Amino acid sequence: MAFLPEERRKKILEILNESGSVTIGELARRFGVSEMTIRRDLDRCRVTGRLERCRGGAVLRGDNVGEEDYSKKRSANLEVKRRIAACCAGLVTEGMQIFLDAGTTTFSIAQELLTVPGITFLTNDLKTALFLSRHRRDVIFVGGHIQNSTGSAVGPLTLEMMQEFFVDIAFVGTACINENFDVLTPTIEKAFMKRAVLRSAKECFLAADSSKFHRSALVRINSLSDYTAVVTDYRLAEEEKRLAETKKIEFIQV
Repeated sequence: MAFLPEERRKKILEILNESGSVTIGELARRFGVSEMTIRRDLDRCRVTGRLERCRGGAVLRGDNVGEEDYSKKRSANLEVKRRIAACCAGLVTEGMQIFLDAGTTTFSIAQELLTVPGITFLTNDLKTALFLSRHRRDVIFVGGHIQNSTGSAVGPLTLEMMQEFFVDIAFVGTACINENFDVLTPTIEKAFMKRAVLRSAKECFLAADSSKFHRSALVRINSLSDYTAVVTDYRLAEEEKRLAETKKIEFIQV
């Protein structure tokens, strides 16, 4: 179906409102026009203040993603999260000390790890801690101020407590990964916490489904290259494969 330029730009903004980000190649294929035409469309939309241009596409202005409600995140991409969780659980052996970051993907990892005996769990996720406790697992809650929207502990007390531990493996999540493979989060408190976890683990794996890629947020945490590996269903384009190789980023694809 052919669209007039204004209709196409309106549709692009609708797609952005739904997904938070778009790529030029994806839009060119969807509308059956050249990538140059899409670039001009995105530049016109940028002038209105509705989006920000980024390498290879665009993100919603202000998507600079904010914190999402836990129940909404829990119901999104369930099957993919289960596959990621199963892969992560396969990296764990009996008797390890494991840190589980706050989030729905890491909650799925907790569910998968119930079959592995002798694990000591550390987590700053209240829901994960209560779930593991109900199943009689050895749990240390890394406490502090509870963020109501996510049920996770953040802030100075959480950081101070985290610094007292050292674990075999940490599994962490993220809200956003941009085109340069930077890892980002909406809040500075979470950035400090995730950096502290990285320092406290022999190995640290980032668990992120494909919806987290090509998104932006206010605060940079670190780079994908800082992690032992990224466990994801995301499929890299050829240009991204070259960038990952240059940055020495390891991907485990599920």
